[in-house]
Amino acid sequence: MKFEIDTKQHSGSLVKFLLAIIAFSCLSIAVEIIPISRQAVNWNKCLVKTINWLETLPDFKKKDKDTIRAISVGICNGSSK
Repeated sequence: MKFEIDTKQHSGSLVKFLLAIIAFSCLSIAVEIIPISRQAVNWNKCLVKTINWLETLPDFKKKDKDTIRAISVGICNGSSK
């Protein structure tokens, strides 16, 4: 008893299956990235608003941009100090 596989017949269905797996994988990755990108947008808004706010305070007018940015990053990250 011989079992022969017709590769031409099965290669088409294999390609379709692999394309479906690729499409599903790309869709899954895209769905997972959405919350991360939203968080990044919110964090960037926080950073810009905090920098602008700190620059208006009299005590921070003497500080350089890097110091103000560092303090803003700490505030936006939830630093309590």
